Amino acid sequence: MALTLKTVVSQIEQYGASNCGDLAALLGVSNETMLTFLTASVNRGELIFINGLYAESGKRALRKPTKLQRNPDPEQLKAVAVQQNQQQNIPKTIPAGDAAKAIAKAKESVVTVVNELTAKIPDHMMELIVPTPEYLNLELHRLRSEVRRVEALKKAVSGAMRQLAKGC
Repeated sequence: MALTLKTVVSQIEQYGASNCGDLAALLGVSNETMLTFLTASVNRGELIFINGLYAESGKRALRKPTKLQRNPDPEQLKAVAVQQNQQQNIPKTIPAGDAAKAIAKAKESVVTVVNELTAKIPDHMMELIVPTPEYLNLELHRLRSEVRRVEALKKAVSGAMRQLAKGC
């Protein structure tokens, strides 16, 4: 089978964004050949590479008319996955679409919980005041001088106590 952009894009359309190893296994080519082809396609702007997955670029998707995709047969997908794992010992992965939906759902639930919790906190308690380094430096000098003053007072009091003890 000849490796063309059309065949790679059709696999991406059918199975979703995929990594190099999965595409190589689906198309029956070596990983090195697939990597070289995919890198060149990304450099030309025909494909995009995000988070280890190759997908069709937005520019290319806008140029061609959209067509309805049929859902792949689950049995066919299982057979292809088993064949891939046997040929190249590729670890099983979940489709990018399902992972994105799961992440979005988890993020939405976290945002909902955070919004519920922050609604109960008064506005004036939501402010965070962070001191500047200059302010902290001034406070440090002020506190050091305060410590020196207290130590001097302590010496004066202990000296006065000694004089009173001698006088009695």
